[in-house]
Amino acid sequence: SHVVISVPKNTKLPHSSIIEAAALALNYSSNKSETGEVTYTQVKFLKPVKGHVGMVTISNPKVIYIKNKSEILKTLNKAESQN
Repeated sequence: SHVVISVPKNTKLPHSSIIEAAALALNYSSNKSETGEVTYTQVKFLKPVKGHVGMVTISNPKVIYIKNKSEILKTLNKAESQN
C-alpha cells in the first residue's frame, strides 16, 4: 500500500510523521503482522510502472522498521478523536 504525506517546499518532515505513515502503510498492506519493513522516499523518486495501475518503481529508497504497529495506530486514533 502507499501513503503520501504532503509537505510544503523547504520543510523538513518530522521523523514521527514517517513512523506514523509507515504504520498506516503496514496496516493496509497484505502484511498483517505487528512488525515489518516499510520503504519510503520522496515523490520525485517514484516512477509509475506502465501497464500496472498503482505500481511504482523507487529510486533513492529508505527503509524503516516498524514495531508495535497497533500502539502507533492507537496513538493516531486518540489524537484524531481529540480534534
